[in-house]
This record gives sequence, C-alpha cells and structure tokens, in this order.
Amino acid sequence: MARGQTIRLFLVDGTPNGIWTAEIMGKTIRATVVSRNQLDVLALRTEIQKTGVYVLAGLNPKNPLQQSIYIGQSENVWNRLTQHDGDDKKDFWTRTVIFSSADANLTKSHILYLESRLIDLALNSGRADMKNGNSPNLPKLPEPDIAHMEEWLDWIKLILPVIGYNFIVPIPNASDKT
Repeated sequence: MARGQTIRLFLVDGTPNGIWTAEIMGKTIRATVVSRNQLDVLALRTEIQKTGVYVLAGLNPKNPLQQSIYIGQSENVWNRLTQHDGDDKKDFWTRTVIFSSADANLTKSHILYLESRLIDLALNSGRADMKNGNSPNLPKLPEPDIAHMEEWLDWIKLILPVIGYNFIVPIPNASDKT
C-alpha cells in the first residue's frame, strides 16, 4: 500500500511566476522550476551548478493539448541551459524543470541513466512532442545504483504531475479500472 508523501513547494521570490523549488520531505531530490525569461535570476542559485537532469518544456504549436519537451542531463546544468537558450532549434521552451541532489551524490552515470529512462517514459506515454534527437542507451551501473536511480525516477514521477507536467504519465485505456 502506498504511503502518503509530503512535497514541499517553495516560491523563492514569493510569487507563483518566479522560481519554485519542490522537495519530497526526507529525500535528497530537489526540483527547481523556472521560466526561460528568468535565467539571469536562476544563475544565482547554487543547485544550478550541479549535476542533474532537466526538462525544457513549452507548448506544442501543432497540438495545444501537448507540451513540446526536451530531456537532457549535464554535470553543470547552468552551462547546458545557457547553450540551449542560444540554440534556435530549441526556441520552443518557456520553462525548465531541473532535478538535482541536495547531497551532490549524483554521478555522470546516474544522470545518463535518469535521462535515458525519462526519455523512454515520455516516448511511451505519447503525451508530448519530443524534441530529443535520440534515445540514449542505459549506461552500465552496479545493481545498487540502478535500484537507487529507480527510486529517484519514482520521486521524479511523483513531483512532475504535482508541478503541472504529465508527459511521463501513461494515457489510461478505456478498459483501465481506477
């Protein structure tokens, strides 16, 4: 039986249009959500300089019921976001969600694993216009690391819908029972 979870949302500047953070109480995961036009404010935050996975999201002009998304990873998310901000091929995004660790224990292999799994989940859900050019293979990780990254994936799957992103939630079949 699933247990209740507490997700703490923090509006950094006290407004719903500014930077948010989301944390699951007692876990090391932190989500940071920011509008593209506030990257200059985001640059001042320490978690943005860390290893993490991120999602660039915007409206899909061909289907307003979908989001266009790009899922990526970096050992320094800030550097990667500034590259995306200057890339005309990625002009679709208006917000980003960054997942980093409060204890800085995510390695390059961990974020490659999370990126691959998130892309696979997003492709299989059919809820988003994927802007990724490829679907990376899972890196080789020791069994304990895979178990921990699957736990991280569960945390991400819990946080994303709460903050308004459903692109990894499978579309239910009419025959599914609730």
